[in-house]
Amino acid sequence: MQLNPISFSLVVVVFVAVALATMGFAAPPRVAPAVAAPAAAPVELQVPVIVRSDWTPQTHAGARTGQVDDVVIHHFWRPSLDHVAAPADEMALLRQVERSHLGKGWSGLAYNFVVFQSGRVYEVRGWGREGAHTKGVNAHSVGIAFAIDGDRVRPTDAAWQAAKDLIEDGVAAGHLGDDVHVSGHNEHAAKACPGRHLVPHLHDLEPATA
Repeated sequence: MQLNPISFSLVVVVFVAVALATMGFAAPPRVAPAVAAPAAAPVELQVPVIVRSDWTPQTHAGARTGQVDDVVIHHFWRPSLDHVAAPADEMALLRQVERSHLGKGWSGLAYNFVVFQSGRVYEVRGWGREGAHTKGVNAHSVGIAFAIDGDRVRPTDAAWQAAKDLIEDGVAAGHLGDDVHVSGHNEHAAKACPGRHLVPHLHDLEPATA
């Protein structure tokens, strides 16, 4: 029996499909679409840090860094704000100290964060930026300053707890390593900083898991 052209074409297609399947060239199996992993829950921070733009129009200073493992504690010494003050007074002191640091040729206020006796914490250079607070360790540390004269006064309970919570927040958010080490400026240079009322207690600021 002679096949017409259309019938012949159909026979050829069927023949080729059977041959390819026999040789292992069958159509690939359908792959189920990948299911995206749920996004990680945001870290719940303990300290409501007051951002830099709230107290100065100047942009952030300092080169970018990654996660670091060291925190260096400082005090302002002079000028300082040894009592609990209003936010306007705290911000005025920050701007005053920043002008002083700029006058030394630095690119801005040297620390990453400043803690006041009120318990308020201000972002200066913030997480992930190199400070200018401790020669030789700035690239792998975060500098936190208490805005007091630590030789004359003790930090308030609110200030101390804020600093401790800030460090724990840094670990939780991945800015600080799990084995973070807290030291004073005096451990890296011939300085009294952060003062006799803080130096003996600095390791108490380390998270319990460190």
